[in-house]
Amino acid sequence: GRCFMMLNEPENRRGWFHLPEDLAAMGWADLFWHAGEATIARYADILSAQYAVLARLARTAMEDVRTLLDDASHAADLQLCGPTSVYWQPLWEAAGEYLDMLDFHHYHPDRKTFPSLYSAVAASARKVGRQTAITEFNRYSGGVPVDRMLFSLDSSLETARLIQTVLGMNGTADPPMAIATFYLLHFPSTHRNYKHLLYGDMNMVDWGGTDRALWNRGSKARHWGEEAWYPSFQEQQVRFATPAYFMFRMLARCARDAAGNPGPFDVLEVGLVNPTSSGPQDLHDQLELFAVAQPDRTIINLINPTDRPAHGCRLDPAWMEQHSHRHAILRQTSAEYRDHCLAGHEMTHGPFDFTVPAKAFTQIILTSEPLEQINSLALKEQTHTPGDTAALSLHQTTRLRAIAHTADRTDLDVSDLNIIWTSSDPDVVRVEQGGLVQRIRDVPGPITIRAATCDGHHAAEIAVS
Repeated sequence: GRCFMMLNEPENRRGWFHLPEDLAAMGWADLFWHAGEATIARYADILSAQYAVLARLARTAMEDVRTLLDDASHAADLQLCGPTSVYWQPLWEAAGEYLDMLDFHHYHPDRKTFPSLYSAVAASARKVGRQTAITEFNRYSGGVPVDRMLFSLDSSLETARLIQTVLGMNGTADPPMAIATFYLLHFPSTHRNYKHLLYGDMNMVDWGGTDRALWNRGSKARHWGEEAWYPSFQEQQVRFATPAYFMFRMLARCARDAAGNPGPFDVLEVGLVNPTSSGPQDLHDQLELFAVAQPDRTIINLINPTDRPAHGCRLDPAWMEQHSHRHAILRQTSAEYRDHCLAGHEMTHGPFDFTVPAKAFTQIILTSEPLEQINSLALKEQTHTPGDTAALSLHQTTRLRAIAHTADRTDLDVSDLNIIWTSSDPDVVRVEQGGLVQRIRDVPGPITIRAATCDGHHAAEIAVS
């Protein structure tokens, strides 16, 4: 569908509404941080009444557009969402009847606060038969200290646990969550969202080599705006993917099936058991499990946020008799690996034993694909950016896909499944797991990119010039 946002965070757009002089004269901080409950409630009532009028006009405009569309299915796809706010309750009560989705925002470092909030959101949406949407969620909003950004495993795991919690809400009996946007509003930053996830905050890194923070560049550099320092175009092209980026890739598999179709999917009830001992001390009590059943695969996530590895983990096919999976693929992001394929296991061979390292995100993909029938492997280049393997200039990227040919002549894209990607010289041209290739040094001579199945039986190579 096509979702149109009514107005992002109406409570912060006070200049767009007619307010009494005393409220109009108050700054944002004075109103939300220092004013009493009576003042805030009065502001909410005035704002909600005017927001409801805007929502009614927006609904009328939406219906006018629908009548002009020749394709009825396209008309039905148009959706209007709101209030798009942390302070959603009074706005929704006033305007919810005109909106298709209850859209809210959530920022909190403790992921455990999300389920209770979402239960209230879902209940309000359920009353009027609406879907829900969360167009902004994250641990923090606004300025974030360097040690809380996504460079570290701790911050990345904290982020992964929050995203996983949000994904888990879509498996309940509540209304479908149509949109969930992980939003990186951390400033100062020239590129929000995806680039911030890749780089952390480039404004906080001194690319001159002295490794100092850049808050002191310019007299007003502590504020988001004029005189703040920004990285050059070339500096922005040097990709340093944070651990959170790879965890995000792993979590994205839970939101779409292998064919790319979106959910929601069933979230399975899973937990830890110890068949050899009744002692609770034998269980890793802080190992977090999350499992999603999709039409063509089941994905199991195990997050270990502690300093203690979880040894002796076992996946027993006998516990999953209702599923017809052929293979288990183990992938991991940790201090040593980045969404790396570590092992493959045929489910007919019995239990699968593994370890979840300290501070690690381990993922098991249970698939019905006939990986045991792979006869050969080939690399296919699929890129939408400047540059290719025949002529890859400095900072340019290209995308490779690993295509497996099977005994029954079926082609399978296994790029993110049981493939290990390597470069003959990662200091010149590197390849991320998944097949993203980038030249990071302008050094002449060919570099070989290799994709191999994790059992080592099949491999394919391509030269990058």
